[in-house]
Amino acid sequence: MELNRYDYIILGGGGSGGWLALAMKKQQFFERYKIAIIEKDASKAEDRTWCFWLKSEPDAMLAQLIAGTWKINRHHNKELRLEPYTYYQASAVKFYEAIRNVCPPIVDTIKTISQHEDGVTIIGENNQYHAQYVFTSLPSLPIQVDFLQSFYGWRIRTQQPYFSPSGIDLMNFSIPQSGCTQFIYILPYSSTEALVEVTRFAERPIDEKEALQLRDAYLNNLQYSITYEESGAIPMTAALDVTKRFHGENERIIPIGTAAGATKPTTGYTFLKMKKHAEDIVAALTQKTPIPKPYRKYRFRLYDRILLRILRETSHYGKEIFDRLLSKAPQALVLKFLDEQTTLFDEAKLFATLPKRLFLKNLWLELKWKK
Repeated sequence: MELNRYDYIILGGGGSGGWLALAMKKQQFFERYKIAIIEKDASKAEDRTWCFWLKSEPDAMLAQLIAGTWKINRHHNKELRLEPYTYYQASAVKFYEAIRNVCPPIVDTIKTISQHEDGVTIIGENNQYHAQYVFTSLPSLPIQVDFLQSFYGWRIRTQQPYFSPSGIDLMNFSIPQSGCTQFIYILPYSSTEALVEVTRFAERPIDEKEALQLRDAYLNNLQYSITYEESGAIPMTAALDVTKRFHGENERIIPIGTAAGATKPTTGYTFLKMKKHAEDIVAALTQKTPIPKPYRKYRFRLYDRILLRILRETSHYGKEIFDRLLSKAPQALVLKFLDEQTTLFDEAKLFATLPKRLFLKNLWLELKWKK
């Protein structure tokens, strides 16, 4: 089996691996190094919907990926403005094209990864590889998943106007809850076209038959065609919480993406977090400083654990909690909180909209359990 030598190898050409390759190729520093992406599926195309929000204009790389923009969240048929934020959708097709243009992936399936004194060795089905650093989005160890954010989504085109293109609908709770927390997520592109996604927060993932029934009930027997489909399950767990800011000096196998804890466990939003982590890694490599982890402040990790506990043990409160948050708090404050940029004063205003006894009880249980 042939041995292929590189300086940096990225395992997985999805969001986290793609952002890291793009960040490396952007810096002149890396021109002298050999970089490779190894990906088992080189045919990636429109396979997922990545969304994010920003207060400022997107940078040049993000601007090339934009597939939709919205400044309003529609909740209970009310138009709630997101300013100073704008909500964006990124095109997966354009993102994968950008990656292939700078670093075409090597197609292989990874069997083993091992670190040695002189670097890291990877055994694939087709070839063997060696690098000084390996950045991997592949899960390393089994984790305890509290919940899954499972979903089925369809890009739908109706014959008659049905959607309100002025705004997204982040969490439409008009569907039955079925003993868990589930909602319709809508990204409208026009009055006759939208991404309609059925999402469930639960231990048991939603199956396709259930999702189809909920979708069709929401569409109220409209005539429509489907131009795109997606499905998935994102772990909602505190097991991937990062408690240290940096990797050790001798670590050469570096997790990225969800495997590194870059996914916020209560929302699933990851796209910008992956981009930021990639840029931080590149800065560390160029400056020869410790490689950072996607560290989050303790209090935001605690907030997530409390909400996960509530959803796991008293799932019927999910609809009420999210409904209150979106109905009573300013939308910009909610987005700022989800970005983990709020102050304690901001958080006090948000928490005032929520069931206080429920959260205080679960705060006590969480702190008691941690002792």
